[in-house]
Amino acid sequence: MTSLGSLLVRRNVLSVAEVRNALTHQVLYGGSLDTVLLERGCREPDLVEAIADITGFAPMTAALLRCASPDVADVLTMERSIALDVCPIHADEDGKLFLLAGLHADCAALDEINYELQRPLSIYSAPELRLWQARARVYRVEVPARFAELDARLQRREKQCTAPGVEELPALASAV
Repeated sequence: MTSLGSLLVRRNVLSVAEVRNALTHQVLYGGSLDTVLLERGCREPDLVEAIADITGFAPMTAALLRCASPDVADVLTMERSIALDVCPIHADEDGKLFLLAGLHADCAALDEINYELQRPLSIYSAPELRLWQARARVYRVEVPARFAELDARLQRREKQCTAPGVEELPALASAV
């Protein structure tokens, strides 16, 4: 079992059988385990928190995703963004670069980026879905169909779970 799967089982978010089924699905259909888990009904906040605990980076927020801007597209090519499992999203007035990093982001590669750019980095963990949404904004490309469909499903799921009279939490699904 993967570290993500094990962590979610230990937290009683998923059963061992659910993780095993997700791993089988991943082998058959590809994609990152976090994507497969979202597709199979795992709650995104639980998943984002687990990815943050594994990577050691703060969990991303919807506000960060909304900050994704083409202004930082020249910092890292899209091809390198995909290869490193990261996406630049914003640079502040002091030059700090904000990045989203996926479950498979390589810390040594992030150190290399920091060295190359000679600027401070602020790194936030994110599921593969949100990395692709950020890339769509930064590099002005379409979100791959799998992720567009998943986001639509998450938005529908969120609307179904919101009871009348209950204060709605800021949702990641409505970020893009």
